[in-house]
Amino acid sequence: MARISITEAAKQGFKSRSTLNKDVRSGKLPSHVEKGRKVVDIADLIRLYGELEEKEDRPAPTDLVTATAEQQNDALKAQLTRAEADLAEARRQIDDQTQAASAERAKFMELIDNSQKQLQDMREDRERIEKRDQEIIEELRKPWLKRLLGR
Repeated sequence: MARISITEAAKQGFKSRSTLNKDVRSGKLPSHVEKGRKVVDIADLIRLYGELEEKEDRPAPTDLVTATAEQQNDALKAQLTRAEADLAEARRQIDDQTQAASAERAKFMELIDNSQKQLQDMREDRERIEKRDQEIIEELRKPWLKRLLGR
C-alpha cells in the first residue's frame, strides 16, 4: 500500500495537519513510523475522509508515488548510463595501455636480439684475434734462420 507523511496528506487536501495528528493520537487513523517519520496509508485516508476532488495542479497521491518511483527510476538509469560510459572509457584505456606495453616489449626484444648478435660477433672476433696471435707467437718461436729462409 502507498503511504505518505501526515504533512503530505495535509498538502494533498485530506484535512489539516492538526486534525490528522489528532485523529492519529485518538486511534481513528492508523499510522506507522518509517525512517523516523509518521506515515499513513492512503487507503485509510480515503476510508476516513473520502475521495479527494481532482485538482489540475496537484497529482493524486497514487500519482505522486508513481512519479517518485519514475524519478528514482530515471535517476538510476542515468547513473547506469554514466557507469557504462566510465566502464567503456576504462576498457579503452586498458586497451591503449596493452598496445603500448606490447610495442615496448617488441622494442625491448629487438634490443635483446641485437645485443646477442653483437655479443656473438665480439666472441668470433676475439677467437679470430686469438688464433692470429697464436700464429704470430709460433712464427716468433721459430729459429731466426728458418724465419729468414721462410721454412
